[in-house]
Amino acid sequence: MLKFAPALLAFVAAPALAQPLTMDERARIDRLVTTTLAESGVPSASVAIVRDGKIVLAKAWGKANEKLPASAALPYQIASNSKQFTAMALLLLEDEGKLRLDDKVAKYLDITGGDRITLRQLLDHTSGIQDFWPQDYSFEAMSHPTKPSGIVDRWARKPLDFSPGDQWQYSNTAYVVAGMIAEKVGGEPLLAYLNRKIFQPLDMHPLDLDETNTPAFPAGYGRYALGPLRLVDPPASGWLYAAGELSMTAEVSPSGTSPG
Repeated sequence: MLKFAPALLAFVAAPALAQPLTMDERARIDRLVTTTLAESGVPSASVAIVRDGKIVLAKAWGKANEKLPASAALPYQIASNSKQFTAMALLLLEDEGKLRLDDKVAKYLDITGGDRITLRQLLDHTSGIQDFWPQDYSFEAMSHPTKPSGIVDRWARKPLDFSPGDQWQYSNTAYVVAGMIAEKVGGEPLLAYLNRKIFQPLDMHPLDLDETNTPAFPAGYGRYALGPLRLVDPPASGWLYAAGELSMTAEVSPSGTSPG
């Protein structure tokens, strides 16, 4: 199944161009987004354009769900873009002297190969840990709530797909492991740590993705092969966690300092 989540995009122009968008630029952007949505079948897009560190356009097109017009003020699910923040949590914890990226996972968590896998390999997808969501479709178990430990028990304690460092293979499971380690070392929930260390200082206001699986927020869509576009039932709570748990806006925050 091919999945099409509503898009949250950021276009970054050269820093020297701090002036507002011209009418021609706005028209070209509008044509590009409108045409892309029509050709792809994706129901909506939320776009931010940044020049010299300032948002010069925040606009949305289409329908966020069947009854909700798209808006740049709506938090769209950013899915695996959330991983960069989990990785940053480990980097910040390293700066605080609480861990090292070259520590072995076994120092913090019991998983298969933990005595050979480093924290760095969790983050760069070379750990060999099996991905619990390789085909990007929701299997039956995902209709039931889970916890990070449930994902780790089922997938991170299987035999490794390869020896750590030998290959590259995308692994959502590895980021769940990384998130659990961040919580253990940091002494607080991952999202609380990210809010305190990153989002609040930058005046960003993301939501936990599990909070946005309601009709008041953008919905996910998908299609089987060339079939019709249809709403996708979101995974139950807990499945995205450190691998894809954030929803963010394209629009600038009320204080004018940052999107999110």
